[in-house]
Amino acid sequence: MFKPGTRCSKGQIFSYSGLSIPLAMLGLPAFIYLSPFYAETVGLSLSTLGLILLLSRLWDMINDPLIGFLSDKSGQRLPWILWGTPLLLLGTWCVFTAPFGASPGWLLFWLFVFYLGWTCVSVPYAAMVADTIPDTNERTRLITWRESFGVVGLVAALVVPNVLPRADGVSAPEHALGILSVLLLILTPPLVLFFWRVWRKVVTPKKSAATDLLKAWRAILKDVTFRRLLGAYTVNALANALPGLLFFFFAGDRLGLSDDTANIFLLLYFVAAAMGMPIWLRLSKRYPKQTVWRWAMLLTCAIFVAAVLLPYGAATGFMLVCIGTGLCLGADVVLPASLQTDLIQKAAAEQNGVSAAGAYVGLWGIATKLAIAGGSIIYPVLELAGYDPKAAEHSADALLALGISYAVVPIVLKLIAIYWMSRIKL
Repeated sequence: MFKPGTRCSKGQIFSYSGLSIPLAMLGLPAFIYLSPFYAETVGLSLSTLGLILLLSRLWDMINDPLIGFLSDKSGQRLPWILWGTPLLLLGTWCVFTAPFGASPGWLLFWLFVFYLGWTCVSVPYAAMVADTIPDTNERTRLITWRESFGVVGLVAALVVPNVLPRADGVSAPEHALGILSVLLLILTPPLVLFFWRVWRKVVTPKKSAATDLLKAWRAILKDVTFRRLLGAYTVNALANALPGLLFFFFAGDRLGLSDDTANIFLLLYFVAAAMGMPIWLRLSKRYPKQTVWRWAMLLTCAIFVAAVLLPYGAATGFMLVCIGTGLCLGADVVLPASLQTDLIQKAAAEQNGVSAAGAYVGLWGIATKLAIAGGSIIYPVLELAGYDPKAAEHSADALLALGISYAVVPIVLKLIAIYWMSRIKL
């Protein structure tokens, strides 16, 4: 536990933030590459794929509060991360390297394994910040470093597969997932070891009685501010999930851009997010965090209006959309997480020091998974509208449905989140 006013050392920052690199590399492929790979290469229909993603996310939603509660009760975070890493890597390999014709059951089972490992690593990892750092600005600083390193992982996930040559007949998503599977197996173990060696000296185990934790959980659920923040975060996460799930489909079929061009624009999107984080961090020190976050969401809405109006072949316009929304993404990544840790510290003080950080992060994880699970419903909706990613040509109605799903629906969702955040005072 840090003393108030203590700043993290460089070793603590780099060891903690470094672990976000493989986690971010896993997040991007599972979020963007996986759908085109299983729809176009493995051969699953959009309806089947949407159902599998929905079921796997529902399973993941069970894992988050369970692992959060158990890690709170044990009073330890590091062992969970060590146990979860092999499970996560095994699930990654099997999900990312599925053979052609793999059954829906194959994908569903290994997604269950993948998400169980993911939860064992990510929930205790995120909860550590609230456990160890009492100062709000220092927590925001460490979260900013963590998310900036995460952008490094995202950029690597985009650049490395494009630098390495692709075999004939292998699609871009299949190539990317294969390369990243090997890269993650090599990169993750030493980063986890480095993280463990540094932070085992800082994180002090503190067991909590189950009765105290249940009392803390009840206090969380009664906290109106947390419920509103969680609701706004969930709706905004769904607004961000839809463009991610549909990015390659929108770029390729709606705008006529190649996979290589889309990859470059995706890279610019995440680079812009990294560049935006210090800006939002500086603004959050001068103005209330919830106010700054509302500004960012409103700016994203304005940019998505332009995305709706882009004509076929508008590569430059789409590049500007990616850069603009990327800059705003920096606020979506840093500020809600920082607001969450502020509430965790406040709750711990009110509960006589009983930390329910895992519970908070678990509920936060449920919101994220619920948003992505809800976003996956867009696949069968588009299929009903006549959109088929494997088709050579698309009807005007199908492309209109794709455009509305990619940009208009996120605008509506973000406006709802902005309204909810306007009712929060911290």
